[in-house]
Amino acid sequence: MYASREKMMTIMKYISSFTPSGSGIVFDYVISPLSQNFLRRLIFRLLSNKVRSFGELWQTFFDPNSLITDLKAIGFKRAEDIAPKEINARFYNDRADKLMVGNFGHLMKVQL
Repeated sequence: MYASREKMMTIMKYISSFTPSGSGIVFDYVISPLSQNFLRRLIFRLLSNKVRSFGELWQTFFDPNSLITDLKAIGFKRAEDIAPKEINARFYNDRADKLMVGNFGHLMKVQL
């Protein structure tokens, strides 16, 4: 989210060029706020402004299906998007503090 799309894809292509077959990578990314309803876009704007105040500018957003297509085109054999609902079910289920992932954060799991 902090690097341009071109830089991100260049890094992933570099990784795929020397990483042994069967290896995997998991990374997080953010979907476009434009894909969300008005209230969620407003919340994202507030969060984005907060992050910007710390010197971090979110500049890249991905569509899960397009990202999977792009990753496969540069050499990854498998790509799995893990959406917020599944992230919460896998990793944050039944937490006493109710911590969970919001609607914008996704994980991508790729394998060579």
